Amino acid sequence: HVWTDPQQMIDMSAKVRDLLSTLEPSLADEFTRRQRDVQASLQTLDQELAAQFAGMRAKVFLVHHPAWGHMAERYGLVQLAVEQDGKEPGPRALAALSSQVRRYGIRTLFAEPQASDHLAGGLAEVLALRVEPLDPLAVDYPANMRRVAERIVAGQR
Repeated sequence: HVWTDPQQMIDMSAKVRDLLSTLEPSLADEFTRRQRDVQASLQTLDQELAAQFAGMRAKVFLVHHPAWGHMAERYGLVQLAVEQDGKEPGPRALAALSSQVRRYGIRTLFAEPQASDHLAGGLAEVLALRVEPLDPLAVDYPANMRRVAERIVAGQR
């Protein structure tokens, strides 16, 4: 899920530019111009997200699926995930997670809309958490990343 980090998206856009320029050299200048526009947009997005996350009192958030690790690393956050290595947690892992939720005062569990809500709903009920959607696959990348940041920050309230 490297695309959850706008800086890594900048790197990917440069690789796409280079590949397209190799495949279609006559359009290399156009690919370069467009990639510069994408880069500028992503740099602005990165600055906006950094400013939003800087205001968080606790830099910890809880997710069902660990899709947000690259974003968390970029902005100095800690992603706690229910699912580990593609598997649902066992009793020991759930107990440890419950302890962390209480220690950090977590109030929201973020879940992907594509995932089954069985475990997320049950865990949220037991721990008195709200369940909020976060979609790492949404079509409008910049708008989605802004929405993700807003929800994570608001999830602490």
